[in-house]
Amino acid sequence: MEDNKVFDLVTALQNSDKAGASDIFANIMSDKINDALDARKVDIAQHMFSDHVEQESEEDEDIQAVSGSESE
Repeated sequence: MEDNKVFDLVTALQNSDKAGASDIFANIMSDKINDALDARKVDIAQHMFSDHVEQESEEDEDIQAVSGSESE
């Protein structure tokens, strides 16, 4: 699908259709930006939850260390 858009862009430029080329270029860039944002959202979500799990386990270890030292 991306290849057709690029082909359409080149065709519009060859035909001196500046307005059409501008619209096609804007659509291509919009698609690329949306794809990059979606990928970044997934990356952030994966790291957010994995960091949260790591923090909980560190907090549990801290609590166990404190409660273990208090019982002595």
